[in-house]
This record gives sequence, C-alpha cells and structure tokens, in this order.
Amino acid sequence: MKNQLLYLSLLCFTAGISQTPVFPVEALYPTEENHPNVKEYYKDIDNLFNQYEGTWLHESDGKSLKLELKKFELSDHNAYYIDLLIGEYQYSENGTIIVNTLSQIENSYTSGCRHSICGYSIEDSCFYHPVSDCIEGEKRIVLHMRDINEPGISYELILHKRIINLQEALSVSMGDAYVQASFKENETPPTSTIDLNFDNDLIFLKVE
Repeated sequence: MKNQLLYLSLLCFTAGISQTPVFPVEALYPTEENHPNVKEYYKDIDNLFNQYEGTWLHESDGKSLKLELKKFELSDHNAYYIDLLIGEYQYSENGTIIVNTLSQIENSYTSGCRHSICGYSIEDSCFYHPVSDCIEGEKRIVLHMRDINEPGISYELILHKRIINLQEALSVSMGDAYVQASFKENETPPTSTIDLNFDNDLIFLKVE
C-alpha cells in the first residue's frame, strides 16, 4: 500500500510538471502574468550547467579554494521552477581548513539556493567583470557564494570555461565580498573569511 501511494504521488508530480510551461533559463525572470495559474519552469535546455559540474581547485600563495559544483534541476522558487548550478566549498590557508561545507553537497533541499553556492544567470558580454581573456559572445555563468563564517557576506563568481595545458579549468572573476546585513555607522563591518586577490583572474583546475 505504501509503495502504491508513493507511485501515485510521483505520477501526480510528473503529470503536473508535464503541464508546466517550459522556457530557457536565459529568460531569467518568471512571467506570472502570462500563466497566472501555472508554475513556469526555467530549464537549462542546452545543458550548459553540465559543463561546470565537478570539483575545481584554485591554489595561490599558500591559500586554496575548492569548489564542488553540480546541476540542480527543478528548484522550487514558489512561483516557478528553475534549474540551477549549485555547490559547496572548502577554503584553506597554509594547510589549515578555515571553512568546509563540501559534505553538504548531497543534502536534499526543495530549493537549491539553500546550498552555499547557487546561481543560474548566463551572460555573453564582456562588459561586466570580465576575466582578462574574456571573449565577447562566450557564455559564462554567474554564481553567488555565502561566507559561512560571516552570514552577512557573500561573493560573486563569474565562471568561464577554459582548457589549460590540456586540463579542464575555470577562469573566475570573483567579486569583492559585499555585506548583505545592515550595520550602524559606528559599527565595524564584518570581515570576509576568504582572503584571495580578487583583482586577478582566479584559475581553478578540475580535479574530480
């Protein structure tokens, strides 16, 4: 009986999804006025996110940042579904691990943005925070990463696929940490945990 109920639940969910209007994730924003009674689905139709899945490692000046990224399909954002690129990370200095959320990559969430890293924006212009070898028209992914030790801080990562010495790599423009939480004028703002040179391109090699 329990298996029958599970089957019926999955059947109903599948039937609901099959009736959901599907748009490319590049459309970015839901148009509830077009489908007021149906949740839209913004799908990674071209499987661009798949190219970024895996474990990527940056090392410089005794510091390392490891990203584990994976595609998250049908993330439920209340008014719509959307495919995301999500992830977790580990940051170390001189062999000492400062932050490590990698074990949370398999956590099951209804919304993928409960992970430490998430995003879906696809850009093809070198106008905004390009890496030094940015190619106009190439597609790149914009992600946001939360500072686990300082909840009010997050980082912006813009990922460009590269091949370096025959190895898969990412050239990343990592934006300065910005403070989400408000603080009073006489208070000291929180300090970001990740101490990397954001002025330079960060190269991540694929290790898994």
